[in-house]
Amino acid sequence: MTEMTKKEEIPEISQRIRQLREDRGLSQKALGKLVDVTDAAVTNWETGVRFPRGSNLKKLARALNVSESYILGTEENYKIPVTAYESKTSLVGRISMILSTLNEHQLSTILNLIERFNTSNSTTVDTKKKLG
Repeated sequence: MTEMTKKEEIPEISQRIRQLREDRGLSQKALGKLVDVTDAAVTNWETGVRFPRGSNLKKLARALNVSESYILGTEENYKIPVTAYESKTSLVGRISMILSTLNEHQLSTILNLIERFNTSNSTTVDTKKKLG
């Protein structure tokens, strides 16, 4: 059996889940942690042995920042706005979960980006105050 044939046998839902996970640089274990399932469950979803349903589908969609319908293949809307389903409190919790899966280098990079953004934002606010 060729590699192409094997891939064609994997359901589209499973292929989407795997592609979304890989696009986000997550391991199966890291995604499982975000969704609160085992890495074996993620493997089963990605190989078509089982499919996420109910609350697991909802948590999976949130973890991957897509709609449930996109995972199921019933719509092509890749991303949904965070504000469509999350309050600031739940967003902070989600960010915290994601950060817990990163290594020190990744965390340092993110911290630098946040600091640069914060500095840039502060400069903009200061400039507006001076002009006003």
